[in-house]
Amino acid sequence: MVTVLFRSDASPSIGTGHLMRSLALAQAWIDDGATVHWLASDLLPPSRDRLSAEGINLEQFEDPVGEEEDSDKTLRFANSVNADWVVLDGYAFGALHQAMLKRAGRHVLFVDDNGHAAEYPADIVLNQNMHASRALYEGKSAGALLLLGPHYALLRREFRRAPRSAKTIPRVARNILVTLGGGGNAPLAGKIVDALRDLAPARGLQVKLIAGGAGLLGEGDRGGTGDWLSFSRYTEDMLSAMVWADLAISAAGTTACELMMLGVPSLLIVAADNQRPIADRLHEMGIGENLGPADTLDVGTISRAVEELAVDPSRRRGMSERGHAAIDGEGAPRVVRAMRAGLLRLRPARVDDMRVLWEWANDPEARAVSFSPAAIPWEDHARWFKTHLGDAGYRILIAETREAVPVGTVRFERDGEDAVISVSVDRSSRREGYGRWLIRLGSLEILRSPGVYRIRAYIKPDNAASIRAFESAGFRYHAPAAVRGQAALLYTFPEDRP
Repeated sequence: MVTVLFRSDASPSIGTGHLMRSLALAQAWIDDGATVHWLASDLLPPSRDRLSAEGINLEQFEDPVGEEEDSDKTLRFANSVNADWVVLDGYAFGALHQAMLKRAGRHVLFVDDNGHAAEYPADIVLNQNMHASRALYEGKSAGALLLLGPHYALLRREFRRAPRSAKTIPRVARNILVTLGGGGNAPLAGKIVDALRDLAPARGLQVKLIAGGAGLLGEGDRGGTGDWLSFSRYTEDMLSAMVWADLAISAAGTTACELMMLGVPSLLIVAADNQRPIADRLHEMGIGENLGPADTLDVGTISRAVEELAVDPSRRRGMSERGHAAIDGEGAPRVVRAMRAGLLRLRPARVDDMRVLWEWANDPEARAVSFSPAAIPWEDHARWFKTHLGDAGYRILIAETREAVPVGTVRFERDGEDAVISVSVDRSSRREGYGRWLIRLGSLEILRSPGVYRIRAYIKPDNAASIRAFESAGFRYHAPAAVRGQAALLYTFPEDRP
């Protein structure tokens, strides 16, 4: 059984976005049969209750003094539960957390937003945002597997199981959801209420305000709201609130992904600096309208934006369709598959591997993308295998699951200070994401060999699956090439060696 440890907090100052998206991944792991532990130094009571309701093993400790103490506590707890994976999600975590855990032999997934860490020695870096790009991690990722973009958006179980149907767009939007994140923002909530105080009764709007950890509106702020406004600190059923909404006013955090998946047209507010790239990108793509920073936002801007969007069904329909198409809700299971594949183990090939290597090499799909597409006779394969098994300039590694099931092979042939890589994956395992891990784990292993400084991969230009796998593993396009008189693309790792 796989054991996964999550290290994430939730508080009025940092909000609940980090915790809630990590909870989505925890749920996916629980559904996959894993044991899940959670380590936190700060938790809002509703967050604590939510983790407990999931059956997650929760451990809290007093606020640490600095990253070094936090890193040490995280490592000691990871060792105590023998965690296979440690998931770090929060701006208080950086290169030190990752490095200490990696040195101790733990697999690390680092959930990121804007490339804030000095380095990324983690096994996986996950950035689910629309603005995520490799440029954020150039020169800092040390070969980490990068899972980038909304394809990997972490949505909780209730959203993953929601029907994938297009949202109905009424001629006039009357149901308005206001959600400001788990940390809440009382001044911003007051501005929004003031902006809607006259507009809502005049236009027949119904407003649901989920205020978050900052608390409910005071009696003075509630004056004149009549029956058009309902409000609460939290909701146990955010899905229903979003399905109800014709339009949302939301902080541009994790909630934006949930709104996108459900196709809810949104007015986005930058409630924290780290949300600025999210709001900017969604605005550029026509998925949401960026109203700007919360501290400079005025009542008139909010009121005008709501009134204009509420009576523009064409614009709302475009927002809804683009958002709905960008996120399918399956990001968390995809990340689980990538993490599970990352538990592969490599071992040197043995004599009894000769037949399975021959079968993998002669698979029709493998031959089709090879520079030598003809089937390989058994006698030729046996001669090749016996010659190379003991060759110091050649390494044949077998990848096995935790249950010792062989799923593929990665091979390296020395060429001076370079090594040339080739990969085969068992047909039944190709949809499990093993290819990129074979490439990554094998490459990091061979680069530890004395005198090897770079790895070269030659790929057919039309082999899109192989290109994706090598790029995911950290290889970068280097130059056009030719292999046996055929056009090829040369990819290298690391990419900065001439």
